[in-house]
Order: sequence, then structure tokens, then C-alpha cells
Amino acid sequence: APDPSIDAGINNAITICASEPAFLMTDSLLGAPDAGGEWVSSLGAVVDNLFDPQWGSTDLYTYTVTSAAGCQATANLDITVIP
Repeated sequence: APDPSIDAGINNAITICASEPAFLMTDSLLGAPDAGGEWVSSLGAVVDNLFDPQWGSTDLYTYTVTSAAGCQATANLDITVIP
């Protein structure tokens, strides 16, 4: 069972235009994700929580929160950027 002390939020999928302003990816997850986690792209590259549609790419990003005991919770954000 997942560690109840941590919450990575709930998976979501969004479509945005490249002209839209930058946003915090955690704000686009559903639920109430804990701060301080780490985002990675589908290729495993660590990415910033601040997503700029002008430079960011369409991908499936995974947010991981780690508890003090070392347990992890994850949530996915599927971002589609329309040029």
C-alpha cells in the first residue's frame, strides 16, 4: 500500500498552446500533490516544475515524492503542446 504520509497527486492529461504562459506542473495534477518532489521526462531526464510551453515538449512527465522513510509516490502528467 502507498505511504499515507506522502501524496504525489492524481494523474492528469492537458493540452496547451505553445503561446500560453509558463505554469507549475504540480498545479496541473489532480488531487493535492505534496511540494518538493521531482519531475522526470519519459526519457528519465530531470525537469523543472515550471513548464514553459514555448520551450517544453509534448511528453509524459512523472512526479515522484519521497517520504522520510524512503517510500515513494508517483503521478503522471501527460502534456500535449500545440505549436
